[in-house]
Amino acid sequence: MTFAKLFSNKTKYKGLRKVLRQQATNGERLLWWQLKGKQTGYLFRRQFNIKNYIVDFCCYKLKLIIEIDGYSHENHDSYEHDLKRQTDLEKLGYKIIRYKEIEILKNLSIIVVEIWQHCKIREQELIH
Repeated sequence: MTFAKLFSNKTKYKGLRKVLRQQATNGERLLWWQLKGKQTGYLFRRQFNIKNYIVDFCCYKLKLIIEIDGYSHENHDSYEHDLKRQTDLEKLGYKIIRYKEIEILKNLSIIVVEIWQHCKIREQELIH
């Protein structure tokens, strides 16, 4: 699969990505303030689409996705959708890290360190 097919913020999703950024949860906003501008040493994008999915945060260089699960992810249908989505993205070589919204709100600094550690580990995995 080519770079263009995997790494493309398709124009048809531009409006939806914008709405999702505007309607970000408090946890998403707080985490974005810690990830943006390569503060972790890695470039993250938010509300980024890969194929037909829009992910919360993505570091394409590391093929690392961070998903924030809010209350809407707690019902059975959402769980099934998230599982299929995760399987599809993992088949493309992505690693997905999930946090609950409440975890971000209560333990932001710890989670930022964890994400940085995941980045370092992922970087090593991709080298080998």
